[in-house]
Amino acid sequence: MKKISTTINGHTKQARSQSLQTQDRVLFIYALAMLLVYLTAAWSSNAFAAKGPGAAGVGGAVRGGGVFAPTPLLTAPIVPPQFDITGFIQEATLDSNSSICQASDVRLQGGTVKVNGITVIIPCNTILQMPAATLTWQELFSLAPRDMGLPLGDNGIPTQTGMAQKDTVSIPFSSTHNGPLPSYEIHVVGNVVNGQYIAGLVFISQQALNLGSGIISAIDYNNGELLVDTKGSIARVRINDPIGRYGLSHGTLDSNADLKEPAYDVRFSIDEDSPTIHAATGYPMCIPRYDPASNDDTLCPQANRPRSPNCLSLPAPYPAFTLPARGQFCTSFMMPVPSDVPNRPDARQQMPFEVGDNVDFLGTLKYDTNGAYISAHTIAANLGVYTSPGSIPAYIGLEVLLQGTSPQPLPNLPQEGTSRIKVEGFSTDPFNLVDIYAIDVDPRTGDETERWLGTANPSGPPVIGRFRFLPNSGAFLPATREARVVSRTMCGNPTSPCSLADVYEPNAIAANGIIAGQYHAPNFEFIFAEALTLGDAVVPANLQDLAFLYCGSGPLGTPTAGNNGPIVGQLDPAPWAPPMPTPAFAASLCAGAPVVGAAAVTAQAAPPVITLFPSAAMTVNSASSVFLSATATDASGMPIGINWVQSAGTAAQSPLVIPPNQPNALTFKAPFGPAQMVFTASATSPSTGLTSNAEVVIDVSRQPADAISINSAVWTNSIQNRGILNVTATSNVPLDENGMPPPGMQLFVQATANVSRFVTAPGGGLTVQNSAVQLAATPLPMFFADTGPLGTCPGGTPRCWQFTTRGALVDPSAAGIFIAPDDVTVTSSFGGTATATQSNGGITLK
Repeated sequence: MKKISTTINGHTKQARSQSLQTQDRVLFIYALAMLLVYLTAAWSSNAFAAKGPGAAGVGGAVRGGGVFAPTPLLTAPIVPPQFDITGFIQEATLDSNSSICQASDVRLQGGTVKVNGITVIIPCNTILQMPAATLTWQELFSLAPRDMGLPLGDNGIPTQTGMAQKDTVSIPFSSTHNGPLPSYEIHVVGNVVNGQYIAGLVFISQQALNLGSGIISAIDYNNGELLVDTKGSIARVRINDPIGRYGLSHGTLDSNADLKEPAYDVRFSIDEDSPTIHAATGYPMCIPRYDPASNDDTLCPQANRPRSPNCLSLPAPYPAFTLPARGQFCTSFMMPVPSDVPNRPDARQQMPFEVGDNVDFLGTLKYDTNGAYISAHTIAANLGVYTSPGSIPAYIGLEVLLQGTSPQPLPNLPQEGTSRIKVEGFSTDPFNLVDIYAIDVDPRTGDETERWLGTANPSGPPVIGRFRFLPNSGAFLPATREARVVSRTMCGNPTSPCSLADVYEPNAIAANGIIAGQYHAPNFEFIFAEALTLGDAVVPANLQDLAFLYCGSGPLGTPTAGNNGPIVGQLDPAPWAPPMPTPAFAASLCAGAPVVGAAAVTAQAAPPVITLFPSAAMTVNSASSVFLSATATDASGMPIGINWVQSAGTAAQSPLVIPPNQPNALTFKAPFGPAQMVFTASATSPSTGLTSNAEVVIDVSRQPADAISINSAVWTNSIQNRGILNVTATSNVPLDENGMPPPGMQLFVQATANVSRFVTAPGGGLTVQNSAVQLAATPLPMFFADTGPLGTCPGGTPRCWQFTTRGALVDPSAAGIFIAPDDVTVTSSFGGTATATQSNGGITLK
């Protein structure tokens, strides 16, 4: 038989025929095998059924048959999908007629914002974050510059923010820019509830990632401006500082500020407590208030910018810093231990910017008659400035803060969540550890509690002073709005955590009012859940797990709050809904808050009624014991608890104590007068969640002048013609239980010598002129400690006031000659005074 060898698609027909025959055999064998498997499974299923309860047993009747039916899949629950929007503010409105929500106070009103074509509801009680300041939504309107041409409402508050594209901003003072400023950027995180976009977190800036950088080519001290060379063009950079923390104060045209700016915008100001004007290591910096060539600024001294070769290096094991050319400003150096030696770097003061510094700056673009400038809320200089290891003060900066929220599982909707945390920053003391704290806030009183999260090491390498906290595991929930990092330098104990509450109060404030050794900052970035399976429903952002949104954050603390701000409660309308779970902390932290899915409680519901004892005001004696009490009832007449807090005035001399079996009362020891104290009693109804507040004003009468005793005043003629003056003194004011004087008490010392010298008389010849030489132009403070300068305090007292100095008084008639004082006077801030003189033996000469 003839073979057919015709080729089809590379195969001969014969080969293809053989291949098909082989495939048919394989398919037949596979089908037979599958039939056997099916019959075996069916037999096994029937066998199991026969052996179940009530079965006939082997050989008996068989119930059922076939394979098990597949389990049906449940439909994924309908959830409020999350949204995370960033874009320009197209339109912003304030809900002044309460059509969206009923605010308990006008400062807590909500509104709407339109961004990327989407209208988002801003709930009542929203606290939003500016680059370096915290505001309510209403304060975006009430604090808007009045000279931008914004329309005003009946209450005198602008009806626009001046930040939206739709706003009618006019700038008549600018000859170079006629139209409105660029729109501002908003970042909103929330959930879509019942088809409405409802915000939970709001962040506003002009442009969050807009950063300028360059070399300072000149400094205009009269206008507080850095002129920064940015590759050929000059950027004008001013510090948006309304209080003068980092230089001249800035303000509106009708203010008392040092520099008055058209359309000045306080909403984009600096952080006045945690330095946003700083060197790379976190050391606070400033623009001198005067031209240093003619007048050195003592709050921004030129001595704090040493020149090469006077660039101190950190001690071993760190290598020595590389010195710039002789006479150039040091770019990496260590501040010495603080002292009162003149013309020496002093870590207790800020450090001035200088021409040649490389800086990064962030702020808002503004215009005046001279053109464009940057109103900066943040300036960072590329300088490695460190403080002497272990010496106070140290400074710290926070660069990165990232917090997971760890959502609870949702039925049949797998999601990916985390509770991890990341914190990065810098410390000027790389020898001491840095402790990281979450700031928990009592939603009723606003009291803050530092919750320790962990510790980081700033020693390096590779970067000296940088710390990173990125643990693999740990308990970091609930996530908080703000965090604080603290250097252990400030507590003087490197072996245990250091919180701000542990820092000795006189050490806490430095550098023109900055809270040293810590950095307190808001969190701009939280990690919410994501769908685990692509294509599943978009999971919600578990905003209810943020206690400051679900429970609120206590009394308002923003710029317009005053001493008795309204209570910031739960967001209304809430950006959460079922099946999102109610957080576990709700039962203990804010039991009266509406649970997830419950209707929000409006302000029309009856708030609690508080009755005070005394009713509103009372007068007490200095250092006397004070007893306060109150009762409260809710709308149904049921008694509810009272929470007391001192809301204003001079601090109590002793801790605030709740007496045993009197939970609604408060006792404490009054300070020394004259003084005034304000206490607020608050009560929250568990049925409505509404809170009422009532105030008691306490006037403290004046304390009689104390009796001062100068126990010793010794002047020693030392070597090299330098005298040493030692003074110890005591007061009859009683010390507290810790052996410390009352708050606000201070003793001061003033030494005087009477000098006679010959001077030329008006008609010729010589005449004797008597003049007084003083130790200082103003009295100098004494220090309170365990031992006096002579070794022990007089009379066996455990503690006394003391003063010591070298080279006390200079004889004007003999250059370089130090002389003994004729009299020493000690005065008290409580009114007492005493004087010791040589003539009555009160001053000892050695």
